[in-house]
Amino acid sequence: MKKIFSRIAIGAIVGVGIGFIISIIFSAIKGNGDFLATTPEFLSKFDKEVDAVIVSTILYALIGIISSLSSMIYDVKNEKGNLFLKTIIHFIIIIVTLMIIGSYLTWYEFSALSIMIFILLAVAIYFIIWTVIYFIKKDEIRRINQKIKRSWY
Repeated sequence: MKKIFSRIAIGAIVGVGIGFIISIIFSAIKGNGDFLATTPEFLSKFDKEVDAVIVSTILYALIGIISSLSSMIYDVKNEKGNLFLKTIIHFIIIIVTLMIIGSYLTWYEFSALSIMIFILLAVAIYFIIWTVIYFIKKDEIRRINQKIKRSWY
């Protein structure tokens, strides 16, 4: 239970942090020198800008929480240990989350082309992150095996 609460807290913080970084990048591209906490289309859904920022921050935290909790699928021990299947399940959870929340936050237009571009970007980013994590874990395993090997001699 402690591990779940820890993942929720860390996921929320990371989600808000990444959301803030995305806001900075979006502002640099489209802000004309102004900071845009969220898209103008999303802002227009609210009477006050602060309400839009609060909602988007909560949703960024939710993305982080879902991402963090769904990564627990990799902790499940089974005889087959099918990394590919776990990755597909995790990817589906992440992409569905991003599609739903991204649509509400107006990150993309609701058109076939925009959705396709959004999915392709998500796949590319997911692949890069997964590859980096894979090689980090592979190196950790190599170092653990070396320590075990040294302890035998």
